[in-house]
Amino acid sequence: MSKFVVFAKLASFTVFIGLIMINAAQEKGRFFKLKENDKFEEIFKQNEKRIYYHMHKLGIRDPLGDFYAEGLFAMWTAHQKYEPNKGPFATYFNYTIRNRLIDLI
Repeated sequence: MSKFVVFAKLASFTVFIGLIMINAAQEKGRFFKLKENDKFEEIFKQNEKRIYYHMHKLGIRDPLGDFYAEGLFAMWTAHQKYEPNKGPFATYFNYTIRNRLIDLI
């Protein structure tokens, strides 16, 4: 089996696991909640371009979607762990997404 096939299978598995985790969390909590009672779906729609922005700035080409999935998971993690008294939400999103993508490189 070539390295590319192994990498492709691993990348698709990563995307699949990310989607399962998000779906399971939605089933469990019905919606992700911020302190301001915002739904994750709304937050995602407003901030999806942040993932693409950081991928572009880091020079990441993502034909298989594994970096995007990791950025989405980072956004969900940041959404869950955000504490309003520690700083702006956008700054925390940027920090979390960028560092997760760098870890994946």
